[in-house]
Amino acid sequence: MQISFTNPYNRAWLRMKSALFGPLDLGKWFALGFTAWLTQLDPDWVFSFQLDLGNLGNLFRIEDVSSDYSHGDFPSLFQIPGWSVPLVIALAIGGLLSGLLLLWIQSRGKFMFLDNLVHDRAQIGQPWREQASLGDSVFLWQVLFSVVSLGVFGTLMMVTTMGFFLPGLLDVPSAVRILLAIASGTILFMLAIVAIYIHFFMNRFVILLMYRDRIGVIEGWRRFLALFGQDPASFVLYGIFYLIVLVVGWLLFLIMGLITCCVGLFMISIPYIGTVVTLPLPVLLRYMDLEFLAQFDQGGGLLSPLPRAKVPGPALANPAGVESNQVDGEGTVIRPEDVGPDAGGSQAGPQDP
Repeated sequence: MQISFTNPYNRAWLRMKSALFGPLDLGKWFALGFTAWLTQLDPDWVFSFQLDLGNLGNLFRIEDVSSDYSHGDFPSLFQIPGWSVPLVIALAIGGLLSGLLLLWIQSRGKFMFLDNLVHDRAQIGQPWREQASLGDSVFLWQVLFSVVSLGVFGTLMMVTTMGFFLPGLLDVPSAVRILLAIASGTILFMLAIVAIYIHFFMNRFVILLMYRDRIGVIEGWRRFLALFGQDPASFVLYGIFYLIVLVVGWLLFLIMGLITCCVGLFMISIPYIGTVVTLPLPVLLRYMDLEFLAQFDQGGGLLSPLPRAKVPGPALANPAGVESNQVDGEGTVIRPEDVGPDAGGSQAGPQDP
């Protein structure tokens, strides 16, 4: 089995042009952009804003640590007003609940965005209801994954810190301390790469299998790992290829923003509006995921619900059963028999002129 990275990109590019520019529909851009924006909601900023104790420093009165100790009274560094304790607790709980709410919306938004691309439409209410169970399954997985990751990395950081300072207290040679620090840093780096790839595979592939087969996240992971086992190196390299496309895409948008005298940069920085402006990039990347995964699961019907290939001229359907490698460079279906727009998976019909 020969795996390609450029072919999925080329086919995804054609599908993106068909979905967004064939013809151009601003209403579709704003509706589809909204579902794309939901997938980009980041709960981390809520925690950073709500739980930043540095911003709460003005609630505490810091005593002078140089006070006279002659009377045996050790001054407290912080005298916390009684009313501030409930406020801090409320902010912490509010930050936690707000972050969980954003994560829940984001989880469901991922399936909303995918559903719109699969059916070449731009709806909000219907996919929100239809993808509820799948989104909830991903939400629970993300919460569990975040808790486990925080526990693992927090423990390793504590062990690493103790391993660096404790030898110094025990008069261990500096060379040994340096080796311990290097070993601990290497382990943390490798685990971070693994965690990044787990998150990447979840969002780029497991969600696709869940959507296609209407299954939960555990079964989705089981089926993805079966595909992953066919060629692990290709999936790992796809992550690098994906990153390159993402970086190049953002560089192009930044250049265009500078060309417009920073007006474009200002629009990109506005929540939701920025997603609408840069919509071709997330659409391209999601189609690229679908096309890449189809190389491993061609018989599974993953590509059968993809949107119609709208090229200049009359619209031509992409019927069920037509693989991506049966579409030429212009998006035209290539097969022995002609298939009409309303034909079934095995029913031949007249080709539109």
